[in-house]
Amino acid sequence: MDGGDRVSWYTFDKDSYWGLAGSVTKQTDAHQLKAGFDYQKWTSRRFSVALSSIRSAIKYTYPELDAVYQRYYNSEISQDQILDELLKKAATLEDGDGSTKDLQTLMRVNSSADFFGYDEFGREVDSSSDKLQEPRFPVLGSAYLQDKIEYKDLIINAGLRYEYFYADSWRFVDPGTPKRDATNFTMVIEDSTGTYMKRTRKFNELSPRLGFSFPVSDMTVFHAQYGRFSQMPAMRDMFTGGALLAIELGGQNYIRFPTAFDIKPIRTTQYEIGFEQQFTDFASFDVTGFYRDVKGQLQIIKADLSPAAVDVGAYSYYQNGDFATTKGLEFVVKLRRVNRLRTELNYTLSDARGTGSSENEAISGVENATNLPTVISPLDYNETHRGNMYVDYRFGANEGGPVLKNAGANLLLRFTSGHNYTLSTGSIAQRGPDEGGILADDDPRSRKPLESINSSKTPWTFELDLRLDKSFTFMGTEAGVYMYVQNLLNRKNVINVYDRTGNAEDDGFLTNPDLSSQIVAASGGETYVQLYEAINLENRQHYWYDQGGDLFGEPRQIRFGLKFSM
Repeated sequence: MDGGDRVSWYTFDKDSYWGLAGSVTKQTDAHQLKAGFDYQKWTSRRFSVALSSIRSAIKYTYPELDAVYQRYYNSEISQDQILDELLKKAATLEDGDGSTKDLQTLMRVNSSADFFGYDEFGREVDSSSDKLQEPRFPVLGSAYLQDKIEYKDLIINAGLRYEYFYADSWRFVDPGTPKRDATNFTMVIEDSTGTYMKRTRKFNELSPRLGFSFPVSDMTVFHAQYGRFSQMPAMRDMFTGGALLAIELGGQNYIRFPTAFDIKPIRTTQYEIGFEQQFTDFASFDVTGFYRDVKGQLQIIKADLSPAAVDVGAYSYYQNGDFATTKGLEFVVKLRRVNRLRTELNYTLSDARGTGSSENEAISGVENATNLPTVISPLDYNETHRGNMYVDYRFGANEGGPVLKNAGANLLLRFTSGHNYTLSTGSIAQRGPDEGGILADDDPRSRKPLESINSSKTPWTFELDLRLDKSFTFMGTEAGVYMYVQNLLNRKNVINVYDRTGNAEDDGFLTNPDLSSQIVAASGGETYVQLYEAINLENRQHYWYDQGGDLFGEPRQIRFGLKFSM
């Protein structure tokens, strides 16, 4: 969004929960038994509406409401005020027959509204004839039992965890035959012809955990771990009001983030095996191999509609499907403090591969009816090399005299080998002239890869941080001062690149006349070029807006602080 633009969407969410948790521990000679539980019941509500769409819906039918919007357009009232006044007035406005039904329908059809736990005018509701408009009450529960066994030099950690997930949302009985209520602009749950939607299922998961360690010699310790873990994807992906579902299943719109129906927990299985070796009285290293398998990640698919579907167009939705595996080695070298100096080195060599880096990885194939990605490729977040080196030099309470006692300095060097991306091309498609030719993930339908998926990598990154601190006693209280310098050398790290060019300085728009010449000529010529370079290339405005995040790491930052310990 350009500076000075009015925010056309207004959204507020209300989430609350009550919960109960507890645990108990019992220690014996060889066992430490621990049992516990956690229970949470949530209440989730959402109201989201496009103000400009409301105006287009009511402009001619309800001029009283349009007058409220005009006050906002003339900057007489703020965005918060227009919503309050607009919805308050809309909620009390009556048609000629003494009802607001027509206005409610207009709000549903023309405002691109998504609401549950609220009515069309933003008023909180707990029940409704449209069950998709009611609040959602998801439940999360867990219980666990674990035992730490210490027998001579052998240490075993064994446990079992039970988890319960209930999203309290809705799913189609048959995704190929949903029924849409085009009159009231919602989905049909049940009618005289049959049942089309049911509540989401409840899921119960059992996850075992096992770890053990034992000495191989007086200088070497072997360790291994195994565990299964379960978690739900963001359950709010399933929480969509009936009005928005009617838009999604209308078949005439591009929906970037469709609804997930009846998704299952994501299941992760993890293995680790390694050993720790002490090679001097003050130094040791640890080598650990790991393997992590994740199944059931969300992916987008297109519904296979049956001719029996009523008032429904082609629609997409999220389901479980993608998987990812990560394997690698971790190295840790530790040198405990000797002559005031302590050092630690961490390095990870890893390889992350899978069928999709995000739930929208296949959206282009879905929308263009082409092949979906099924080949296992490096994931977007794969970083082959990652590590850090920490050096700390510190004076004790009886060292360094009055100035340096209890003072210290440490340096932290962090490095990565960059992450994977795919060199691509494509038309501008529906991008505006202010966005240029950026190929962003919010609408990849026109993007075409020029190589195998994620064959390229961003550059290595390096960052050096410095911290200086000193502790002292102030009026009987432990206190301290510190200075923290992030990115001490002010290195300009490239953390992302433009897919068209593979660098962070040129998005490939102005330098390609086939993409930009007509837009430049129609948008002010050289003035447009200067604005585009300043706003988009130097300040990365279009990348921030369309892709999110930045192309470069944080510049140097200096912080000073004072702390007290009570």
